[in-house]
Amino acid sequence: MHTKIELKDIVTQETDAWIGGKCYTLRRFDLGDEAWLHETFGDKKGELFTEKMTTNQMAQLAFNQLKDEDKADFKKVKAKVINDEGDELEIEIGGWKLLRQKVSGTQEKAALMKALVHTLGIAQPLWDKIVKNEGNAAEKAKLLELKKKQKMTGRRSLTASLTNINTRSKR
Repeated sequence: MHTKIELKDIVTQETDAWIGGKCYTLRRFDLGDEAWLHETFGDKKGELFTEKMTTNQMAQLAFNQLKDEDKADFKKVKAKVINDEGDELEIEIGGWKLLRQKVSGTQEKAALMKALVHTLGIAQPLWDKIVKNEGNAAEKAKLLELKKKQKMTGRRSLTASLTNINTRSKR
């Protein structure tokens, strides 16, 4: 079941997100961001905000939406890392890749996703409605699947009929 969303319900907004113990402000989504999305993600743009969205995509999108003064916290830095072979390397990391490193835990990730959705214009009341309707749709799908299974294994199913035939022929 899809949630009916009216154009008047979509209002882009600035929103805050806590990343690594600090509050950052994400800008409202605008036409420039829409163009950036198309240029950056191309055909994969449809995967954004679905279960197919990767952590790299989320970090890129979040970094793009940060206010410039907040982006300053993600300037390129030098860091020492140990690679898969155990070699110590000095690398430079910054931008969305550094932001990705600072987001930790399911709660921060979920809060960041929710903040991104708000920048697109899905405000809290509309978010709650979508979540409720998706939950109801999932429950209905589970019930329908359960009913189908019951019909398949019920008394009048093909399996039950074949069992009855096999039992009778052995007598």
